[in-house]
Amino acid sequence: ADVIAEVVSGVNRKILVRIGRLDPNNEIPTRSESLAGMPASFSYASFLLPGVVLMAFFIAGLFGVPGAILYARDRFQLRRYWVTPLTPARYFAGFTLGQAGLCTLQFFVLFGIGQYGLGAKVNFARPQAIAFLILGFCTFLALGFLIAAVAKTVNGGMAIANILNIPLMFLGGLFFPVGDLPGFLRAIVLVNPVTYIADGLRAGLGLTEGAASPIGSVLVPLGWIALSVLVAARRFSWEAER
Repeated sequence: ADVIAEVVSGVNRKILVRIGRLDPNNEIPTRSESLAGMPASFSYASFLLPGVVLMAFFIAGLFGVPGAILYARDRFQLRRYWVTPLTPARYFAGFTLGQAGLCTLQFFVLFGIGQYGLGAKVNFARPQAIAFLILGFCTFLALGFLIAAVAKTVNGGMAIANILNIPLMFLGGLFFPVGDLPGFLRAIVLVNPVTYIADGLRAGLGLTEGAASPIGSVLVPLGWIALSVLVAARRFSWEAER
């Protein structure tokens, strides 16, 4: 609301200047200062970069994983794998390595753009930050496997992914703080694994103070991983359901 008010105020000022109702030379100089406890060196680019990296991992897991698996199943490719010595564990291990390579490439591209293109100053070479990047990758990968196990077709899987995408991503603190959201939005924030991963990652990078406890930031995503793996192991099928 504050951002929208500032934008509207700026537009109104430009309109008044153009129609001659406001003389910029007679304005009283003003100065803005943040009182939210942020350091003077804080930049939105530095705050946003970890969120964009997690968003790339999130999209790859939520859409890339079920899309590829369900497409292969609908094309009867998984059925052909089933009659070979390839076991489900090896198939998913190989798929995980492929996703890890993709997310690693995404990380370095986004890091380069943020660091050298937008001036973000973020040091990802910290143990806690690396741990939360890995935790985020594993959580989003598990969610993708969950969707692939529950959905019966490619279209069904993409529908489920689209339903989950907006609330999990935008109410996960990837782009702006979500700690003060009211009502049922607050409930989504509290059960959203993205919230804890983004909060823990930024705390590990020294950008913000973690709103959740360090243990909670780890246990909630691990709970989602365990639930997703359990359901996927029980429901996944090599055969396409018609």
